[in-house]
Amino acid sequence: MDEEDNCDDKVYEPNPDDFQDLNDEDDESNLLGCVRSISTQIKTTRLGVVRCALTQPKGTEDWRRTVIFHTYIKYGDKGCKIIIDSGSCINTVSSGSVSHLGLKSVPHPKPYNVSWVNDTFIAVKERYLFPIKIFDYHDETWCDVIPMDVGHVILGRPWLYDLDVIIFERSNSCSFTFQGKKIQLIGLPPRSNDNS
Repeated sequence: MDEEDNCDDKVYEPNPDDFQDLNDEDDESNLLGCVRSISTQIKTTRLGVVRCALTQPKGTEDWRRTVIFHTYIKYGDKGCKIIIDSGSCINTVSSGSVSHLGLKSVPHPKPYNVSWVNDTFIAVKERYLFPIKIFDYHDETWCDVIPMDVGHVILGRPWLYDLDVIIFERSNSCSFTFQGKKIQLIGLPPRSNDNS
């Protein structure tokens, strides 16, 4: 504990104005573009069930009770939606982002299938070493390439475990120590569904 108490604190809270998709759903020129680039071939399954968890809850319930932690980082000059999900047993990057940016994925050393809520599954055959840069935290993490439209990258249990990330549900934040510096990420609230 003494080591953590002596750490320099860094808090990352993205400015929503820096990421176009929070303000204008139709202008995606500054985003990675994974939402519309998923193949529509027969037998292709998309992980879209989670998207409902990122919408504004009805009534006066505190949105932090039902929303999965998400934030945005820059990937080059593009906005990249990152979801941090302790319920995901893998790190993933959307196949749309990989193709849109012309990234070079590599064959997965141990291909497998991801099962979903029902009997559908997605074959995982490729992965990509995704670079993450937030303040002094510069790292790379392997992400399996799958078709998804909920975000560009999901950082799941492998990333959380490797960095010993602590998620604070009530403040919608998470923190970890990297090279002696405490990094705190502040999640974003969902976009409002009303047009008022």
